[in-house]
Amino acid sequence: MSKPLAEGQWILIVEDDLDSAEALAFALERVGYRTRGAASATEALLLLDERPGLMLLDLHLSDVGGVDLVAAFQASRPLPPVVVISAAPVEVIRSASEALGAAAALRKPFSVQSLLDAVRAALDPVASTATAAPRARRQTRG
Repeated sequence: MSKPLAEGQWILIVEDDLDSAEALAFALERVGYRTRGAASATEALLLLDERPGLMLLDLHLSDVGGVDLVAAFQASRPLPPVVVISAAPVEVIRSASEALGAAAALRKPFSVQSLLDAVRAALDPVASTATAAPRARRQTRG
């Protein structure tokens, strides 16, 4: 069962690979989360203004890197919790996640269960610390 977002909130999926974005949306919507997608940093900036409850962020977008996207947005507005997703080397993911203050990080490919655990941990870090966060961290080890 999913941890519900606040009324009217949704998860922003920032992923420039259409197949990956659709798979992420399907997995999250299947357990009750609402999602919206952005295939570029430009799209993501517009959608971030609509205040998602969580952002799944690919580090390597076609127009701007995920770290730069967050820096541009965070300069003027609060950022929702972030779950980093990337196929980059573990060290790159770990460094970027720390720089972003990400709630969790997943190295592609990852399981649907790892995705759901990371999302739950990001939405409710106190309740999920003992179960979801260690699993999400293990995923970054490759």
